[in-house]
Amino acid sequence: LAYPLFGTTATHFIALRQHWGEERWEAWCRALVANRPFLVDGNSVVAKLVARGQAPIGLTDSDDIAVLQRDGAPLVAMPLDADSLLIPNTVAVVRNAPHPEAALELYAFLQMPDALAPLVAANALESATPPPRATAAKTLQPDWEALLRDLDTATERMRKVFLR
Repeated sequence: LAYPLFGTTATHFIALRQHWGEERWEAWCRALVANRPFLVDGNSVVAKLVARGQAPIGLTDSDDIAVLQRDGAPLVAMPLDADSLLIPNTVAVVRNAPHPEAALELYAFLQMPDALAPLVAANALESATPPPRATAAKTLQPDWEALLRDLDTATERMRKVFLR
C-alpha cells in the first residue's frame, strides 16, 4: 500500500477511522503493520508490484489499475463494498480567485463532452457522468467536515502506527 500519510490512501484510512471508530480502526492498522506490508511511495507503485507478481494484493486507486490493464497487466479490481471510498473528480472555482472569469471558463470547458471524452479515454475519469446513487450508497459516506476537523489527530495516530 502507499504510505498512508499522504494522498488518497491517507484520506481512505481516515474515512475508515471515522466509519469504524478509533479502537477498531487502530487495531486494524496495527494488525496491518504486524503483517509487514510493502509501504511504497504511491498508488501506481502498488499497482505495478501486484501486476509483476511481487505482491499478491494491493490497496490502490482505480485509475492506476486501469492504466496498467490498458497495457495488458493481469490486474483485477475488487468489487466496491461498504469500506470502499469513492473520491469523485471535482472542479471548483475558489472564492476570491485572482482570475475568476478564466476559472469559470475552464469549469465550463471541462463540462463539455469534447473535454470529458479524452479524460475518460485516458482513465483520468471513470465516466463522463457521476456514478449511480445506488453504487455510491454502498460505499463509505464520510462526513467530510468532521473528517477535516479530525485530520490532524488522525494523521498523528497514523504517524505513530506507520512511521518508517
